[in-house]
Amino acid sequence: MHTRILCKIVLLTLVFSLYIFLSSGVAESFPFRSLAVGDAIPDATLLNPADNSKIRLHDLKGSPAILVFWGGDLAAKKKRAITALSEIEELLPFLNEKNIAVRVINAQGDSDTTIAEVTEAAGLTLPVYLDFNHQAYGELGIYIMPSVLLLDKEGVTVAGMGYSKKMTATLKGEVEILLGEKTREQVEAELNPVMVDKPATEKEGNRHMNMAEVLIHKGQLEAAERELLAALESNPKLAEAHVELGCLYFQQGKMVEARHNLDSGLELDPDSLRGEICAAQVTAHEGEVELAIEDLQAMLFRNSRSPELHYALATLYEMQENHLLAAQEYRKSYDLLLRRSNFDE
Repeated sequence: MHTRILCKIVLLTLVFSLYIFLSSGVAESFPFRSLAVGDAIPDATLLNPADNSKIRLHDLKGSPAILVFWGGDLAAKKKRAITALSEIEELLPFLNEKNIAVRVINAQGDSDTTIAEVTEAAGLTLPVYLDFNHQAYGELGIYIMPSVLLLDKEGVTVAGMGYSKKMTATLKGEVEILLGEKTREQVEAELNPVMVDKPATEKEGNRHMNMAEVLIHKGQLEAAERELLAALESNPKLAEAHVELGCLYFQQGKMVEARHNLDSGLELDPDSLRGEICAAQVTAHEGEVELAIEDLQAMLFRNSRSPELHYALATLYEMQENHLLAAQEYRKSYDLLLRRSNFDE
């Protein structure tokens, strides 16, 4: 017993030490295990409980289609489903104008009460189809929900994505690419605008930001906080400074300030992995550990090689006293950090 405890302490010490000094990596997301871009949609039968009619996925051929899969068996999934479905509802005028069929599918066999609760909260006007025999769930290999699948008029997979803060913009861009209205380069440029020249205030903000990072690595958090505040005074739109300040406040236990700055940073840069990780940790400390774990698991699709993400997930599993999963995630984090360290050498 003492040997196991000692091994865990050593492993955690190594992971934490590497975690402090190294940065993260990024990979792309696609939330369907049994499907890839370019694959034809497998056939599956769905049920419309309103009139007990059935439709087949193959029947969607003839016009482009969007399939939205969701489940509400857990409070965290229910909350995320409401957010995703409300965004799909807001996007409907655009999709209808483009003649894109939309099918909303409950893929986890939720009760009528749960389905009604979610759709009412989301303001959804579309009918909800049921994957009553879990055929679509199994054939597509759905790993996380909500998830969205875009098909062309031949029923071929064009794009797939899990929920993120940029889901609506990304989905809209994929539709425009599919219809030939924009190139992928144009959409990428709109989603990730690049500033050509930096004014003096922005350069001053970056100077304070760089100094703050040095101070954080040295453990001088109060001095780092002053530099981050100075960076934001020079450039209030410096997303990285908002994120780092939010993460710093989280370390200091200032959850209100942490949430405010992280929300500001993620609004400016929705793709900030560090911001998303810190936001999930704040969510956990606000009492919604399950929701925070769902958030981190969703991030793994895009960032499966991030040791920082695996480390954060391990800490949340520990909060749930799920020591087996925590140990697995700590080990993954440690292995990834070692690989990164060896590569840097």
